[in-house]
Amino acid sequence: MPHHMSAAKRMRMEREAIMTSVNGDGNGGNDNGDDQESGADRMSMAKSRKMLAAMGDSSGNPNSTGDGDGDGNGNDNDDNDNDDDGNNTEEEDPNAAAQSLLEQATKLKQSMTAAERAQASHKEEETRILKEASKVQTNALQAASELAQGVVYSKSLPTSWTCPRYILSQGEASWDKIRNNWHILVEGLDPPPPMKSFADMKLPKPILDYLDERNIKRPTPIQMQGLPVALAGRDMVGIAFTGSGKTMTFSLPLIMAALEEEVRMPLVGGEGRTSDQWGAYHSRTLARIGAADI
Repeated sequence: MPHHMSAAKRMRMEREAIMTSVNGDGNGGNDNGDDQESGADRMSMAKSRKMLAAMGDSSGNPNSTGDGDGDGNGNDNDDNDNDDDGNNTEEEDPNAAAQSLLEQATKLKQSMTAAERAQASHKEEETRILKEASKVQTNALQAASELAQGVVYSKSLPTSWTCPRYILSQGEASWDKIRNNWHILVEGLDPPPPMKSFADMKLPKPILDYLDERNIKRPTPIQMQGLPVALAGRDMVGIAFTGSGKTMTFSLPLIMAALEEEVRMPLVGGEGRTSDQWGAYHSRTLARIGAADI
């Protein structure tokens, strides 16, 4: 290389040499017939491209050309420094970029100690609990119409139970008197009348006998009003103190529904259960559980 070669000419010659090496690597890969370049080839090409980019940046910087009176050793040293930087930055695993996020997460968990994994699991559990608590709090502040998400029922749940005629003939004045005597407060559209005995609710004799064996002689106030509402298929929110009989208020109508299903579609030995029969089976099982709890 001439002693007084200009910096621009020297840079042009270096650029051509790098381009030649890049093209040579690419042709070599094609001659070998490899569909994919090896990791070393990719690192070499990336290094060459980085050197080209560095030379492009230095060509626009007037301080990179030196003072013009030297032999270019200063620029050569800078190029060597760039080469060293390139080696330091490019010496990475070529397969690291090909890993998916799931693989990276799995590798990270495997590299964690037992204490770190336990801490991460505890943190995930806390996040889940806080999320559920936030959802419950949000739902508690929503009205029933918002929770229904547009679903509107225009009719009550159909049931075969009907209020006895002699109870209906008593009229609203008699019903209000019973409610006042037992401190029953009712709100809603056309609620069923309260009933002071289980026999008035038209419960089957086996259930009445079982209640009598359990020394359950008459319904409590929540049962006087709640049982007719549930037997009629109406929606209800019942509020009463602990031990007032709320559980039996909703379990007795379930037993009635299970018995009615058994009468409509009895199970015969040796036959398979259809989807409806599975419903009857579960209803009967639920009725037995409810009867055992009463």
